[in-house]
Amino acid sequence: MAKYQYPFIVVGAGAGGLVVAIGLAAAGKKVLLIERGNYGGDCTNFGCIPSKTLIAHSHLGERALEKVRETVFHFRSEEDPTSLEKKGVECLTGHARFIDPHTLDVDGKKVSGAQIILATGSSPKHLDIGRDYLTNETIFGLEKLPSTLSVIGSGPIGCELAQAFAKLGVKVTLWTHGTPLPREDREAQEIIERALESDGVVIKQNFQGSQDEKILLSIGRTPNSESLQLENAGLTDLSVNSHGRTAQKHIWAIGDCTGAPFFTHRAEHHARALLFNLLIWPLKKLDDQPLPRVTFTTPEVASIGSLEGTLYHIPLSQVDRAICAGETEGFIKIATSKYSSKIHGASIVAPRAGEMLMEVATAMYAGLPLRKLANLIHPYPIYNHGIRKAADGWLKNMLSQFRSK
Repeated sequence: MAKYQYPFIVVGAGAGGLVVAIGLAAAGKKVLLIERGNYGGDCTNFGCIPSKTLIAHSHLGERALEKVRETVFHFRSEEDPTSLEKKGVECLTGHARFIDPHTLDVDGKKVSGAQIILATGSSPKHLDIGRDYLTNETIFGLEKLPSTLSVIGSGPIGCELAQAFAKLGVKVTLWTHGTPLPREDREAQEIIERALESDGVVIKQNFQGSQDEKILLSIGRTPNSESLQLENAGLTDLSVNSHGRTAQKHIWAIGDCTGAPFFTHRAEHHARALLFNLLIWPLKKLDDQPLPRVTFTTPEVASIGSLEGTLYHIPLSQVDRAICAGETEGFIKIATSKYSSKIHGASIVAPRAGEMLMEVATAMYAGLPLRKLANLIHPYPIYNHGIRKAADGWLKNMLSQFRSK
């Protein structure tokens, strides 16, 4: 008789947990997936899917909220227990807490596992402002559009939803301590600030809301770990090593529950690496490459790495496709080593900047210097011609140096 009921228990059915559980089942392993709420996690239910649907359908007015609900339902139907069990994943819905290092209580049912993977995600930070407010977990449940909306916090979520609701005809005020998107390049901040104001968003400092307006609080996120009763597992927190192991070698943690940065694609990447670690040797590192990020405003803001080094700056006004489309508010910035042109990072503000960024991210991952992208045939005219222009800039710099000698 096996010492534990399951060789693998995964807690949390968000992006990371789903990848691990489905992957283990596909490898023929017996796995139990525990989820306390909606399967699919924050991204499907309260984050990426509903917010990007709202942004894409802001032209529908009141019907946009209905479209959001339809889209979320579509994704949920592919990630619910019925669908997962067809893939070989056993599911248990309820709140999990540790009884001992190998045993969990799930609403009164005890289950034990040889290996336990925690992928419990994160939740919106809360703040006592003296009145009720919405978060990204509740705003998409609105049955009708509010007449006014105050958004507190000007990070990616705050900026995306402020702009989307303004396009829906809502009177939106964005409250911030500084400029929108504080982690981004200064020029990107200025462009997004102008874009928000152009769409009707009023940007103010130091929140002073009225009692009759809806408030969306978007001031960051916090890991979900408190209800797990980690002390019963011999853990003080969910600190992990580079391979995803906690202080207990059989307990692993991935994604948002391990702390910032809070990105779905980071959790999914962690999950893929951890799946490898659970099934194959030697162990892979979870955070093994620069992390790209995208804010889905109009225009989009995408960045990776740092802008330190020799900087190649191409305004969209010099990119033929942008000129044709009449969308020249933006830029491409790529930072490299001066002579080798090894890429350190990039910042792009443009329509579909996220897709554009992946050419740079791929080059960084493959170790390709920027100069190599000058020789890559780019279909004409696409926005990525701006990246080739930046690569041409390295050649111009080198030629000018030879000329000056």
